[in-house]
Amino acid sequence: MLEWLESQVAPENYKPVECEEHVLRSMRFEEVFIVDYTTINPSMPRKYFKNMMPDVAITNCDKC
Repeated sequence: MLEWLESQVAPENYKPVECEEHVLRSMRFEEVFIVDYTTINPSMPRKYFKNMMPDVAITNCDKC
């Protein structure tokens, strides 16, 4: 993932890295966060993200 991120130097060429849920589940809990809108709209999927800069804290609201 880091190699992919480093290869995307120009913002116009940026493309998010996508992987399967099981890959994110295998990572440390502190590095992955979930945005779950299914409580608001059941047709919207959960989205899983990896914090690529673990020294920067991420806060998720209780509704997400």
